[in-house]
This record gives sequence, C-alpha cells and structure tokens, in this order.
Amino acid sequence: MRGGVARIEFGLARASRVRVSVFDLAGRQVMSLADQAFEAGVHRIEWNGRDASGSRVRAGAYFLRVQTDDRRFRSVRKVILVD
Repeated sequence: MRGGVARIEFGLARASRVRVSVFDLAGRQVMSLADQAFEAGVHRIEWNGRDASGSRVRAGAYFLRVQTDDRRFRSVRKVILVD
C-alpha cells in the first residue's frame, strides 16, 4: 500500500456480525474498521493508513483481520505500508 488505501473484500454466505481490524506486528490493535452486522454477499472496506486517533501510522507491516462474531470465518492478511 503506497499513499492510498488498502481494500479489504470479503463475502458472506449468510448475514453475520463482522469485525475488521488492523494490528501492528506487536499485536496491538491500530484501528477498528468495522464491528457490525452485514447482509449476505460481497463487501468492501478500505483502510487509509491511519490509526484510531486519525494519525498516519508509520511505514511497515500490518495485519488486517476479518472475523465473524461466531468465529466460523477468520482471515488475516499482511499489508505493507510504504512512505
């Protein structure tokens, strides 16, 4: 990710509550992008490289986690933020 946004796309077979979060390499949550109910279907969420206070985070590696509330689905992807 360079100067833009990370796009997270996920699909749900049925309506579910979903949490989408960004973590640093130490496992600290940097940003919560979603914690809400979604209908069945494909959904897209974007992360603009900012933390919960609105400050730009440092360049480096981060993890994006998408998880349903019932834990039937969980996906973690690494994203590299470049200056």
